[in-house]
Amino acid sequence: MTKQRQPREYFAYEGKEFTIEWYYDAGGYSQALEYAESLDDFHQRKLLELFRLMGDLGQVRERVRSDVRGSTRRGREQALTMSNPKKSKSTYARWMRKPGFKKAFDEGYKELLLSELVLALMAEDTKSVRQLAAELGLSKTVIQNLRSGTQSDMKLSNFLKFTRGYGYHVVLEKGDQRISL
Repeated sequence: MTKQRQPREYFAYEGKEFTIEWYYDAGGYSQALEYAESLDDFHQRKLLELFRLMGDLGQVRERVRSDVRGSTRRGREQALTMSNPKKSKSTYARWMRKPGFKKAFDEGYKELLLSELVLALMAEDTKSVRQLAAELGLSKTVIQNLRSGTQSDMKLSNFLKFTRGYGYHVVLEKGDQRISL
């Protein structure tokens, strides 16, 4: 009979909408967590970006989609208890303590959020690439690259045209001072 291992942590990320959990088998082993631990820092940050996006917003529109299914299984794996409650409550919290990890994560997450914002705005739009480009004063290539997710960076002038075209205004705010762009 093999000895049952105690899980390091159950939660990958606790968000505002969802909690992302690691699956453990009856023996206390998580293949998913073991794989995540084997990733380099860059790929761990990308994984946590997706976890945070799913946990906080409840959906992912990004071109890289995950097939995430909630588990309805009830069994021994849920009866396990953590051996040391003083350890990190989540993988997210533990990995964020690594030197330099949080700063690089925050930069990547901002890019992911911007991409999600652009895709969310375009999700409701039924206009063709040509119509949208003409209406916003952008090239068809820019619009197509935004839709496909291949554009990794956007000029501020294009972003302003894009947001204005959908009825939004970008405002810079510092203290009581507000500047509309």
